[in-house]
Amino acid sequence: MLFGRSPRFNEFVLQTEEVPEALNARLLENRIIGGVALKRWYPELGNASLWCATELTTREQIDQAASVLAQAPAGAAVR
Repeated sequence: MLFGRSPRFNEFVLQTEEVPEALNARLLENRIIGGVALKRWYPELGNASLWCATELTTREQIDQAASVLAQAPAGAAVR
């Protein structure tokens, strides 16, 4: 997680090896909306994406998203 020591409310930034567009495609296959790729506004952050989880997000939903993210396919798109 980028900016891990910074204060945050419901949002956080994840930095990944896999490009956010590929991650989001895999997440959508599981009916999960992923993070917003930040490189459009902050190209220096590379594969960073902005995520949000509110009080309505259950632990099970977070665990499911984490599970999908952990299953990077072989030959995943990396930039």
